[in-house]
Amino acid sequence: MRAIVLVVMLGIVSIAPAAYAQQTSLQQRADAAGRVVTRVMAQYTAGTSTIDEVGAWLERWYKARQDAGARAATLLAAAQDWSTKAHALETTAKSKVAAGLAPTTDADKAMFFRLEADGELARLRGTSSFTVTY
Repeated sequence: MRAIVLVVMLGIVSIAPAAYAQQTSLQQRADAAGRVVTRVMAQYTAGTSTIDEVGAWLERWYKARQDAGARAATLLAAAQDWSTKAHALETTAKSKVAAGLAPTTDADKAMFFRLEADGELARLRGTSSFTVTY
């Protein structure tokens, strides 16, 4: 009986470092996505990145944080961050379109990205009137 307990305990001990490593890599992935978001948003403002790149990375950042274990209040904060950045992107896109520095489709794409983020935030808050399925 003691041998079985010892084997089970050793199994748990050997699994724990793997789980920790996985969590660490998932958090590193989320952190890396956050850094990319910051860069591509600045690049979009400077005209060296596209709005599609920014929108894709905003969603990837949120999903990476979710994959890294964000739940409840932490997941709500991640969705709020996504929404806040999407609102900033929309403001930037509208300004660039008004100045003739971006095509008019950028404003519509930015609105789409913002609505995606706002929809997720509303869903998490329980105030959503629609759901998006993929």
